[in-house]
Amino acid sequence: MLAFASGALITALAFEFFEDSYEQGGLWRAALGLVGGAALFTLISYFLDRVAQGAGGE
Repeated sequence: MLAFASGALITALAFEFFEDSYEQGGLWRAALGLVGGAALFTLISYFLDRVAQGAGGE
């Protein structure tokens, strides 16, 4: 349940920020920021998973 709630919160924040950036910078800048943020989040998540696997002693 906690993972679902945190995912819902991140999604709500992303859409909130997307709307503000769309109003200030236009569609292309807002879309680029959204995709760039998603890619950065994915890379950091992947890196942290790799570090956590290495700390397990296997």
